[in-house]
Amino acid sequence: MPVGPERSATARLILSAAVTTLVVAAGTVAAGWPYWQHHRLGAVPNAGVAAVLAVAGVLLGAQRSSRRCGLLLTAAGGFSALTWLISWDAAVLPLVGGISQSAFWLAYGWGLLIYPGNALRGRWDRWWVGSSAVVLLLGQAATVVVSRPEWNGFAPDVFWPAPLLLDHADFVVFMKVLTVLYVAVPASFVLLALARVRTYPGLDRITAGPVLLLAGFTALVAAVTYPDLMSGPTLGQLEDAIALQGASSIAAPCALLVICARGELAAITDALRPAVLDEEGLGGALAALTATLDRPSQLRVPPERFDPASERALYLALASTLRGLPASDSAAVRVEVRTDGTSIVGEVTTLAPVPTERAQVGADHVRALGGSFAVHQDARGTTARVTVPCG
Repeated sequence: MPVGPERSATARLILSAAVTTLVVAAGTVAAGWPYWQHHRLGAVPNAGVAAVLAVAGVLLGAQRSSRRCGLLLTAAGGFSALTWLISWDAAVLPLVGGISQSAFWLAYGWGLLIYPGNALRGRWDRWWVGSSAVVLLLGQAATVVVSRPEWNGFAPDVFWPAPLLLDHADFVVFMKVLTVLYVAVPASFVLLALARVRTYPGLDRITAGPVLLLAGFTALVAAVTYPDLMSGPTLGQLEDAIALQGASSIAAPCALLVICARGELAAITDALRPAVLDEEGLGGALAALTATLDRPSQLRVPPERFDPASERALYLALASTLRGLPASDSAAVRVEVRTDGTSIVGEVTTLAPVPTERAQVGADHVRALGGSFAVHQDARGTTARVTVPCG
């Protein structure tokens, strides 16, 4: 059990998660009350999706290594709740709700792509985020400025600025083109998810992989059914469709919450992320670790700081290697960290053998970030090399 400051940190995190659950769930119900008062069972999974995503974000945000991912998922939960403002069908609320729905899918997908760290991992990820922002946000804005509210299922007197108003026939053509782009967003996400899952190590392929795929396929189904709402939708049809999407998508956020609760609550513990790693970086953390080894040690670490997720992954891999050295062998160990501008490379060199299964825990974290871990052993000793993207 955590003790002292760690117990306080755990208590604060649990309290934050509980408050977030209540606020987001209540906000979802309040935002959509005109609809939920007649569909009360439907409120449960939809409020659940918003709350679960927000809580997963709170748990991830508790660690520097995953803070940006946490913020995006928390934002996604908030946007999910705000989407239901459309049900009031008055003033500016339908406009806010529509934009919130687009922002929800963008923040949700973005957060999943950078999970469990703070940065996108390649040009295709960056391309997806940029193009999705254009399609979802600018597409929603364009829909408003070229149409009348009643063409979108809302009352004619709501706030709806349309300086570039089209006639209805041209608007239908415009929506058909936009719908194709709406389908392309989740379809490309599914392709990215499939490629990402193939690179995951065994544990992450079983846990995080299904979350990516479930989220992608849910969004794809939602986008494919969108054209059915374009032939003069009523507000009730829009609400029913969004409620069905929420109910059918709850599996992925719940799975994500389970993963986050297991990693992030454990990561409070000093074994996975010592406080000195946050305060002094790799140099201080590795110095503290090597000082506990009952063997001579040499340490060379550059003074600069790196992306928190990269630092954590490199530390875990090196630490699991060092802790795996047999106590019966007091051979000296040399630890070196260097950078080539795009990656951080860490090496452990010793005459002692290293049980490879002891190093596997750290290796999984490294590979999840797109890095590599290799152990070479022969009669001359052992060299363990870890390579992690700088982020």
